[in-house]
Amino acid sequence: MGLHKDNIYSFDENSILHTCVVKIPSAYMQIFGKAQLKHKNCDMIHQVLAALNQQNIKPHRFIPSDNLDMHLLSTANELIEATQINPAFLGKTFRVEIMDQLKEFTESLTNWADIPKPNQFQHIKEFFKRNEQQLKKAKIGRYTNIPEDDDCQILAGLIGIQASGKKFLISHDEHFWGYSDPISKEYGISIVEEWACRIIL
Repeated sequence: MGLHKDNIYSFDENSILHTCVVKIPSAYMQIFGKAQLKHKNCDMIHQVLAALNQQNIKPHRFIPSDNLDMHLLSTANELIEATQINPAFLGKTFRVEIMDQLKEFTESLTNWADIPKPNQFQHIKEFFKRNEQQLKKAKIGRYTNIPEDDDCQILAGLIGIQASGKKFLISHDEHFWGYSDPISKEYGISIVEEWACRIIL
């Protein structure tokens, strides 16, 4: 596909958090048998970010981060669950240390361009209702077919930002990639599944 400076390459918060490499506290290293935890898509996203940086293209993120604590907790749980170690066995102290590292990571993100999340997004909610898709995670009760307000704000923010090129949203969230076809047809935005993000290079 090839990167281009006129394009907008945006990442939702969970995909950004998936680039964080967490150091395992020394007291727990023997349990895990390794020194760090990282998401399975971490290296791939880093390759994309490195390619953007090489071409002096700033990646975009969405602000404000109203649900930051929830996303941090979700990411911490993902990292722990991927090890197949029972989180209850690790105790609260371990989770707090992981959360602290994730918070420090988010505070260190300075080389990003910001896309504001607008307060007016009812038209986006209506768009999803008109184009309702049966999502895999909704079938098993993980969430509903219609995206939450924060996701609607993300899409509204990306629609509202001016760009002379194409707009891309890299996301792990089925609320986006599950609606990729109608989003592309209605708004001309390309949704890229996080695990396939190298496709934009």
